[in-house]
Amino acid sequence: MNDDLQIHRYRTAARRTLGVSILVLAVVASLLVWNAGRLEAVESDLAAKEEELASLESEKRRQEDTLVALKDAPDGGVRAVAQKLNTTPQLYDFFLWVDVSDLSKTVSEVRYQFENVRYKAITSSLAENGFAAFHRGPSCPGKTQVTITFEDGATKSIDYDLCAVVGVTDTR
Repeated sequence: MNDDLQIHRYRTAARRTLGVSILVLAVVASLLVWNAGRLEAVESDLAAKEEELASLESEKRRQEDTLVALKDAPDGGVRAVAQKLNTTPQLYDFFLWVDVSDLSKTVSEVRYQFENVRYKAITSSLAENGFAAFHRGPSCPGKTQVTITFEDGATKSIDYDLCAVVGVTDTR
């Protein structure tokens, strides 16, 4: 009977141990499932934040491009004045230059090509005077194609209505 009692005690202890082990395994499994759900939620939030970040970076690049486009405005910083000479009623001095502070890149050369074929193109590489061009003549040389060449080799072409800007209508 002693042996039967001992076997009964071992069986009871084994059952309790098995029950506690199953309970511990169930708790651990539940915690793993719960943590896996939390991890999935965190990964989902992270993916959404990464998508939002990519969208914001894209918007930042677009805004920077807009800023450069606004800085490199359609007139490209081209400026002009005309001055009528007092010595003769139909003789003008035309001055053209580029305000490089309005540009986002460093300029290396500017070429002024006039619509009126009687006037030769003028190329300037003098940054000190704003890549200025000078023309003296009895009439306005007409619309001007201004090509700005930057140090990196890129170019920007601007159609500049010289006569309208300086207020001279005579383009003989």
